[in-house]
Amino acid sequence: MVLAAICAGCAPLQGSQAYEDYRSQIDKMSYFEYMGMASKDLWMDFTDIFHWYLAAGEGIGVSLQPTELLQVGFMFSETACVGWQHRALGTWSEKRSEGGFSMAYYRDYVMDPIYGQPAMFTERKGFQEFALRDNREFHWADIGAKVHLVFLGGGAYVSPKEMLDFLMNLCINYPVAIFRPLLRPVGLRPAEVDFSDDDTPAQLRKKDGQTWIPQQEGFRPAEDFNEWIRVPY
Repeated sequence: MVLAAICAGCAPLQGSQAYEDYRSQIDKMSYFEYMGMASKDLWMDFTDIFHWYLAAGEGIGVSLQPTELLQVGFMFSETACVGWQHRALGTWSEKRSEGGFSMAYYRDYVMDPIYGQPAMFTERKGFQEFALRDNREFHWADIGAKVHLVFLGGGAYVSPKEMLDFLMNLCINYPVAIFRPLLRPVGLRPAEVDFSDDDTPAQLRKKDGQTWIPQQEGFRPAEDFNEWIRVPY
């Protein structure tokens, strides 16, 4: 930060009008309000790293995912599940038919929320496509596995992307939040870094039409593969 100030010389720093509007909302927060927001966002970023569930119902299959680029297996099940996913703890029913390898791993998935935290009811309820084309159930870099043996099953995943998001928050945003009272009198207003663009400041920015780090819908090279295998009609 000091080096950046030296390189900038005496020229004042300013943002776009949209940025200034967003910044004014943040600056209105008291120190304790800001620390409360920063602490909540840090905790939620930590929970984003993990995704797990337990399932009961009939089905068969096993799927290994050392990233979706190397995913292999199959799964046919119709179950009730309890678990944690996308910042929500709860229960849901799902029907799943999937299988293949790498870019040819296809997933037909439908879920219906039953009981849980509000975020569970706003998630997409299903999709039918190659797994690498959709980052909404799992990011393409997520690592994990799931298995279902006749009546019971479960799965667990870890997200390297969300781990990076948490570490950036822990090492950049949170220290800035702690020392915020020392920065404001000298006119420093560092931007909140959010790699996954899902924390409270990001939600405020989106209301003003700002997306700082666009989130990809899937693994981009998978789109070329999808075009290659499509049958002309």
